[in-house]
Amino acid sequence: MFEGRLHLSGKYIAQNIGKNVVLEGFLTKLSSDGKSVELTTFDKQKINVTLSQPYSDEVSGIMQIFGTVRSKSSIVAENYIRFPPEEVGNEEFDPEDHNDCMTVLHVTEYQNLLKSVDIVANQGDNETNTNEFPDDEDMM
Repeated sequence: MFEGRLHLSGKYIAQNIGKNVVLEGFLTKLSSDGKSVELTTFDKQKINVTLSQPYSDEVSGIMQIFGTVRSKSSIVAENYIRFPPEEVGNEEFDPEDHNDCMTVLHVTEYQNLLKSVDIVANQGDNETNTNEFPDDEDMM
């Protein structure tokens, strides 16, 4: 069965341990064996990423990680894409816009979850209560 991935910013990692995610950030460090990197997300969180294959390219640019959250600051990557600085362009990419987008996605996901719970709760008697607040008579 296919399982979707949550697209997150760094501040939402701790809430999603064990889930498949997509995360972007600046590539800031590389381990000596090339099997792990450190990303600094656009919201300034440092995330350690364990790679499936050693990385041997430049430590610069942006990296997009597809993986599973293991702790509040680590991800095991199944795959990744690196965008070198010359492809990103300083004028075209704004990390703050990306953070805003991730916040909207997070809120939308939360609201969709609440809607699905509400739908299940209202399916019991096939009636929809259109009153926002109960009448005084209903309270007695």
